[in-house]
Amino acid sequence: MTEKKTITLLFVCTGNTCRSSMAEAIARDYLSRRSNSSRRIRIISAGTGAVDNEPASLHAKTVMNELGIDLAGHRARKLTPELVEEADLILVMTERHKEHIERIEEKARGKVYLLKEYVEPDKNLKKLTEEATRIYERIDNKKKNYYKAHQKELEALQQRRRELLTQLKEVEGELLEWENRLAGIITDDAEGLQGIEKQLAERDVLDPFGKPMEYYRVCAEELLLYIRKALDKLLNSG
Repeated sequence: MTEKKTITLLFVCTGNTCRSSMAEAIARDYLSRRSNSSRRIRIISAGTGAVDNEPASLHAKTVMNELGIDLAGHRARKLTPELVEEADLILVMTERHKEHIERIEEKARGKVYLLKEYVEPDKNLKKLTEEATRIYERIDNKKKNYYKAHQKELEALQQRRRELLTQLKEVEGELLEWENRLAGIITDDAEGLQGIEKQLAERDVLDPFGKPMEYYRVCAEELLLYIRKALDKLLNSG
C-alpha cells in the first residue's frame, strides 16, 4: 500500500500568541490521542502581525493548562509567503486573515479556509458575501452620483470654508445638511449591509487578546470543538 504523504496544517491568527497558538496545541494534543490514524499531519501556526519568538499570552497558557495542555514552549512566528506555500491546508480565525493570505500569495486560494467554514461549509456564506459586495457597489455608485450631481454646490461651500474662516461654523452647517441628505439616500442599504456583516462575523473566532480570562476560556472551547471536527474531516479524507 502506498503511504499517504504528510499533510502540513497551518493555523493563522493575528499575533500567534492567543488563538492560533492554542489551536496548534489543541490539534497536536488531539492527534496524539488518535495515533492509530494512517494519515500523518504536521501542525504549525503563525500570525499575520506576529513578533517572532514572542511567547504565548499568559491567559492562553493558563487556559491550556486547565485542559492539560502545555503552551509554555510556544514561540510566535510571523506568517510568510514561504509558510503559506509550504502548507497544504490553512485554517484561519477571521475573514480578514483569509483575505490577507490570499493577497500575499494568490496560490493560497483553494487551501485557506475559516476554521468554522472548513468544518461546517455554509452554502449561504457565498451568497451573503456576494450580496454584501453588491450593496457596497450600490452605495459607492450612489455616492459618486450624489457628488457628481452636487459638485458645484459642494465645491463652492468648500471654497467658502477656506476663504472665509470667520464663517466656518455656518459653512460646516451647510455641509452637514448635504451629508444628511446622502445618509438618507443610502440608509436602507447601510442597514442591510450591517445585518449581513453581523452574520459574516459569526463565522470568525474572535480575538481574546487584552480581555479577561473568561474570554480565553470561551475561545479555547470554540477551538476545541472546531479543531476536532476539522482534524476528523482531514483524517478521513483521501
